[in-house]
Amino acid sequence: MFRIVFHVLGLTLFKPSGIAQTLTTFWYNQQGYRLPVGMVSKLQPAGNPLPLIVFLHGAGERGDDFHAARSEGVKTLIQTLEKLGVKQYYILIPQCPKSEKWVESPWSAPDHRMSENPTWPMNLLLKLLDSCRQHLDRVDLNRIYITGLSMGGFGTWELAQRIPDRLAAVMPICGGGDSTLAHRLKNLPVWAFHGSKDAVVLPIRTKAMGMVLKKMGAPCQISLFKNEAHGIWNRVYSTNLSNIQYVGTVSANAQPNITSVGTLSSLAVSGNITAGNVITSSGTLLNSGLQTAGNVVAGNVSVTGRIYSSGNVAITSNVARYTWVANVAPTSSQGSVGDIWYQTF
Repeated sequence: MFRIVFHVLGLTLFKPSGIAQTLTTFWYNQQGYRLPVGMVSKLQPAGNPLPLIVFLHGAGERGDDFHAARSEGVKTLIQTLEKLGVKQYYILIPQCPKSEKWVESPWSAPDHRMSENPTWPMNLLLKLLDSCRQHLDRVDLNRIYITGLSMGGFGTWELAQRIPDRLAAVMPICGGGDSTLAHRLKNLPVWAFHGSKDAVVLPIRTKAMGMVLKKMGAPCQISLFKNEAHGIWNRVYSTNLSNIQYVGTVSANAQPNITSVGTLSSLAVSGNITAGNVITSSGTLLNSGLQTAGNVVAGNVSVTGRIYSSGNVAITSNVARYTWVANVAPTSSQGSVGDIWYQTF
């Protein structure tokens, strides 16, 4: 049986929107081992089931002083939840003891294999999650999320690979998983982040997981921060990820995946764009060739090659090929003007 020993109960952090936000710290004991744990909760006395976010800290927050619950990453995450209007939630913040790891893997290695038996901190964390699922009041079993940074990024990947069916989504930051077991995450939404210049945990760790997951059609998104090193987590947690605006031009000779969650104001590509749907409402799409299996919906399109689409092409403004500029006004439902192929609908 599990045993929880409370250390501090009911420390109110702040009251930003009429609902008190409380930090509870306690020891989680199991079979001679124990973990310091922080729990940030913001909830009304009664109501609907609440999401549970598990936050896994990095190597610098290891210890037995509950410091991880007060780390900058947690503070930034809480501030972002407030900005996004998330009114009630639980955040579970276990602390890994000194000299231990969530995952037994060299951080600078290009890959690793997940052991059959987890480290004892990871084992206790798995049991703690089971206890929360069974006994935590009003936790929504369909909304349990994991995020972690650096050493905690490794822990996030491993937790996901060990219990994918119990999680709603995961967000590892500058970590790494076992790419040979990536298939376990085929149905689990993953959004992973890494700095492109990270020398502590190599970016290939995140890229490798992303490439395997993308090939199998998993709901995975990989975001690399250009010219950023290891400590990107405050930037990740402070970003409104549902409304990213990329202002300027993305240029690439060979880029397998370019994803804009919000607005991509302009895109310049020297080769082909191969995609499902390409949508630009007011910007300009410039390229030497466009291939899409889905639909193209655009404002202005300037093409020096050809547009191929097995779906529909809807251009609400002008089409430019070389120096020729004219409104597309076909007299039939399908036709061509020079090398521009279109189908109206």
